[in-house]
Amino acid sequence: MVQRVMEERELTEKKDAQDIAEILSVVRTQVPGLIKDLIDAVYSPDTAATMAKSIATFYKTLIENGIDQKEALEMSKGLVIDFRKIFQGLGRKNE
Repeated sequence: MVQRVMEERELTEKKDAQDIAEILSVVRTQVPGLIKDLIDAVYSPDTAATMAKSIATFYKTLIENGIDQKEALEMSKGLVIDFRKIFQGLGRKNE
């Protein structure tokens, strides 16, 4: 009986190790492509043009509504996505 329990536990541990290896293999092959696609989508020429137009419109609307130019510029800068900051922030959460 004890031998059987030990064999079942060993099989379960081997299966768990195989599952983890499969998951890591998928992560290793899929994640870099996903990150590249995400960055390409955000920083494509069309996306950049749309983002620039949106930021310019936002800035202009702030100025038209009486916001100081310096403050409007700072607020507009806040709309820009910077992946370096995102990934730095993710790294800090895991520390």
